[in-house]
Amino acid sequence: MGDYYKLLIFILLIAGVGIVSGIHNSFKRRRKIRAKILETWGKAPKEKYRTEDFDSIASYYQNKRSLSGNKFLMDDITWNDLDMSKIFMRINNTHSSPGEEYLYCMMREPSFDEADLKERGRVIGLFQKNAEGRRKLQYLLELLGKQRYADISNFITDFSYMELNNAFMYKFLAFMPIASVLLCVVDFKLGVPALLASILTNMLLYYNLKKKIETQLLSISYAAKLVSIAGKMLKLDIDGLDEYKKSISKCLGKLKGIAKRMYFLIDNYEDFFLMYLKIIFLIEVLSYDKILGILKKNREEFRSLYETIGFLDSMISIASYRESLAFYTEPDFIKDFSKGGYAVCAGEVYHPLIEKPVTNSIDISRSILITGSNASGKSTFLKTLAINSIFAQTIYTCLAKEYSTIFLFTMTSMALRDSIENNESYFIAEIKSLKRIFSMINDEIPCFCFIDEILRGTNTIERIAASSRVLKNLSLKNCICMAATHDIELTGILEGIYDNYHFREEITDDDVVFDYKLYEGKARSRNALKLLKLMGFDNSIVEDAEKAAYDFEQNGTWASIEKNSKK
Repeated sequence: MGDYYKLLIFILLIAGVGIVSGIHNSFKRRRKIRAKILETWGKAPKEKYRTEDFDSIASYYQNKRSLSGNKFLMDDITWNDLDMSKIFMRINNTHSSPGEEYLYCMMREPSFDEADLKERGRVIGLFQKNAEGRRKLQYLLELLGKQRYADISNFITDFSYMELNNAFMYKFLAFMPIASVLLCVVDFKLGVPALLASILTNMLLYYNLKKKIETQLLSISYAAKLVSIAGKMLKLDIDGLDEYKKSISKCLGKLKGIAKRMYFLIDNYEDFFLMYLKIIFLIEVLSYDKILGILKKNREEFRSLYETIGFLDSMISIASYRESLAFYTEPDFIKDFSKGGYAVCAGEVYHPLIEKPVTNSIDISRSILITGSNASGKSTFLKTLAINSIFAQTIYTCLAKEYSTIFLFTMTSMALRDSIENNESYFIAEIKSLKRIFSMINDEIPCFCFIDEILRGTNTIERIAASSRVLKNLSLKNCICMAATHDIELTGILEGIYDNYHFREEITDDDVVFDYKLYEGKARSRNALKLLKLMGFDNSIVEDAEKAAYDFEQNGTWASIEKNSKK
């Protein structure tokens, strides 16, 4: 019996050290979380992203898209044209995986429901004003944390790949260490080898199984943690969130069995005592199987819980983003738009990624052509309007002093490239991009499309002929088109159906100065030939080119270049 008590005392000592170490590390982590919440609020996020991170961040969006059939989701061309990944990174100050996945999905899924958007604005404003309540919620969300590649939103669609075989065998093996300890009381010499054998067997089995289901185990562990944190959220007293607490409470009624097993699924390597208990008694494996069963029976409740927590976290992120801005406004939605009225009114609107942006204002009642010289600001202004149009119907925050709009579906065709892999030229890529815009135009929601340098991949004559007709047809449909072009001829051809605006520059003896301000009317100046001179090209080349351009403007034809011409 003496050996038995020595073994028991040794086990208790190890347990005591593990418990004390776990408590110390827990207090240390709490202090770190609270400091992070204070330091990051209202600041531009500093997180670095890998390209593959977006595969995980976009998982909820991809799963929802496969189920919803919503045709008004932002496509990849528009997302990439507007550098929306960079904009997402600038806004994303979320604390949890549901938060950042929900935010990403929301930015690709414009809302056409004013009540829904105003509710977003109300909750965002609540978090801006109630710092104490918001920090308590942030603390719990940070405890939940981010677990990319856990892909817990897959629970919304499919469980089949997560099934665990031989569940009864694992239950039997989990009991063997307990049986061996009891055997030690009866026969110590027989019990110790049995205990060591059962521990070794379970350790080998655990690590072998964990390699096979590592991703699924992460998913289940994070899902259990989410349910546990949701329970703690119910204890928070934050005015204005009662409906969300009711939704969480309703979901937890069906998912409460998960919370009981959550503690055994969290990877906490600092608490080594618990870690070895989970391995020896296969607690993690058995909890995995039980939780998976609960989730399969209550899929809709888990989805609702996931979305509620994701919504709250994303609203906190947007509130933090607002606090980091020089100024912003909530959009006003125009209810009775008709021909002759304004579809969009933007006052001092600016781009979210430019450190010291130049603001511009515009009132839009019909399609618009924007002309101007190279680098004068045309493309940036198109992107500025497109991004703020998306912001109005997603994050309910516009980077402007004033912003009013009808409900619009925004699409772009701007930063296209040719594709060697798909054997496509630039021109083919552009035609396909424009065709997809035509395919999305409908009678229900007006399309707000942005086109930069239309059909620049072909020759001048066909470009002007084709682009003028494409732009004409867009303007005659349920579509407002914003097009930037170097082709001054288009301003005359489309003068009756497009308004003209332009950007300009001031050229000195040794520099070109842009003010990046928008002016009414079409551009009257060109700077390409002057830029050749500023960049040090021979004067004879510049002068000859200027003469050729002048002759073309006067005669409408290009003179041939003589073979023996000195110029």
